Amino acid sequence: MKLFIITFVSIFIAELGDKTQLATMGFAASNSSAKWIVFFASAIALTLSSFIGVFFGQYIAKYFSPAQIKTAAAILFILIGVFMLYSSVTDKTGNKYARIIKYLNEKESTDCISCEKFQCALKKDASNEIPKKYHRDDIHPAKDCPKCSAEKLNKMILEE
Repeated sequence: MKLFIITFVSIFIAELGDKTQLATMGFAASNSSAKWIVFFASAIALTLSSFIGVFFGQYIAKYFSPAQIKTAAAILFILIGVFMLYSSVTDKTGNKYARIIKYLNEKESTDCISCEKFQCALKKDASNEIPKKYHRDDIHPAKDCPKCSAEKLNKMILEE
């Protein structure tokens, strides 16, 4: 029981703010409408990686010293960090939807969000990244405004 408690507390504390938790937070933030999918996927991944860690760790301990294993783990940690940094900088889709959500938040308190053209533009989002809270059933006919918000939203959704 003592080994269980020490292992649990050590892993729990080590994972707080670790790259795994931060990556999970990133996925949840990018996919707010699918938080349970992110939760279960990350829980299964952590369970599987722990399983592999225990059994692979026993196997490689026969061939490598603990210092060599820690060095390899540190190098792998750095490589994963560089990959995550690179992918966050080059993630045009995530940046695109962050801009769209910001724009929708600006328009949420206006009549634009209930406009027929605006809602039509929202429906063009094939990725379903836009939360349902912005979709309206009570829409009004388009007013052909000179600075149409729907046209801007449409361009934002269709951009690559």
